[in-house]
Amino acid sequence: MIKEDWIGTIEAAKFCSVSRPAFRKWIDQGLIDAYITPGGTARVPVRGLIKTMKNHRMPIPDELTRLCYTRILIVDDEEEHRNIIIQALADNESYKTETAENGYEACILMGDFRPDLIIIDLMMPLMNGVGLLKEIRANSITKNAKIIVITGHPESSEAEEIIKIGVDAFFPKPIKLFELKQKIEELAVI
Repeated sequence: MIKEDWIGTIEAAKFCSVSRPAFRKWIDQGLIDAYITPGGTARVPVRGLIKTMKNHRMPIPDELTRLCYTRILIVDDEEEHRNIIIQALADNESYKTETAENGYEACILMGDFRPDLIIIDLMMPLMNGVGLLKEIRANSITKNAKIIVITGHPESSEAEEIIKIGVDAFFPKPIKLFELKQKIEELAVI
């Protein structure tokens, strides 16, 4: 199945169990976010639709949630650590992963990849985790991304600083993969 970011109003109306005209009225009233093409056709972001359905306590069909990927960016200067995390997440088809060796590479990837969750190693060359986190929070595309920090130096001043800036989870190395996967599942809930 191809994962999609946007769906048409006919499909979206079916997921909401309403008619297409009723759904279009919701768009016109601003109740549903949509992109209107130059030809007047509306495209609805899947994540936005799910969020709206949750807010209105509507049942969310599994088929709709399967249309979404959770985009996870793994930033670590050690290839072995990146690969271990990728392998741990490989069994979940709803995750789409991308990797970067350092903060600069991560900043370049973030524009196109638009990660929902970013796993950052604190100590890296070129741009460390603190610098990367500041960039993430300053960027309109990534400022709301969930952040997990991993480090082999949990007592460092950088670790204290990054916690003050704001992260969603903090794991010392060596990583307990079961706990990391649990936290990712918790944070990845749409």
